[in-house]
Amino acid sequence: MLTYSVLPDHIKQVAEKYNHSNEKLDCLPSKLMYEDINYYVVHYYPSLHDLFIQENGGVPPFEQVRRAILIVKVYQTAGNTLIRTGGKWVKEPTARNYRKLEQRLTSIKRKINKFISQEGLIKLDNIIEASRKINKDQDLIFECVDKGTELIDHANKTEMVNESIQQEVRNYVVKMVRAAVRQNQVQLDTEVDRKELLAYLGREVWKKPSILFDYLWFKKNVSYMLNSSSPTAKDMYDLQEMVSKEKTIDEMENADEMISLIRNPKAK
Repeated sequence: MLTYSVLPDHIKQVAEKYNHSNEKLDCLPSKLMYEDINYYVVHYYPSLHDLFIQENGGVPPFEQVRRAILIVKVYQTAGNTLIRTGGKWVKEPTARNYRKLEQRLTSIKRKINKFISQEGLIKLDNIIEASRKINKDQDLIFECVDKGTELIDHANKTEMVNESIQQEVRNYVVKMVRAAVRQNQVQLDTEVDRKELLAYLGREVWKKPSILFDYLWFKKNVSYMLNSSSPTAKDMYDLQEMVSKEKTIDEMENADEMISLIRNPKAK
């Protein structure tokens, strides 16, 4: 993996020539191959500018790397999202809780199936099916984080990244976020069913003591499930909009902002 300290001396000398404000320097962990040319990408902090330097120390004009900056910025953002947000999601107890919920409610269904009302049975089945969907999407989140992280690790080890890898990493992030949005939506869709089922089981538990422990677990853990008053629920529309549109890097709304961060000089 590349760090600024291990860059070739001639590359660091070029980077320092463009360090006009005594900024802190860092670099992309891999060289970027773009249009058959390998670039070292040096980051300047706090300006957030990037300088593209060819392996021979040449500094290409701004116009030559105008699109390359989009690849770098999207790759970095996608990687950070995958590792930080995805890493957090795979450690959350979502999968464990919903697998347990599916088991508990299936146990309740088996014990009260003969006398539960048709309406109650529908609500019970809805929540069991919701749990299965959530678990399926949690498995997908695990897969996206695992495969996406493998790609980033490989790029770091080989010290080489290209647009194809950037696209793959970004695709894993999109799949991961879409899965999380589906999980949230399913929880919101069954919010009323959960409340009504909980009330129903509370009335029936004394008639069927065998469901007591399953009922108590459900009652204790239902409060951890997403509901309409949760902060995440209030952001659902924005999240759905964000992942519903498949955009290329050239179509990104903040493309001009990213391009403005190129430190390479414009051609005269």
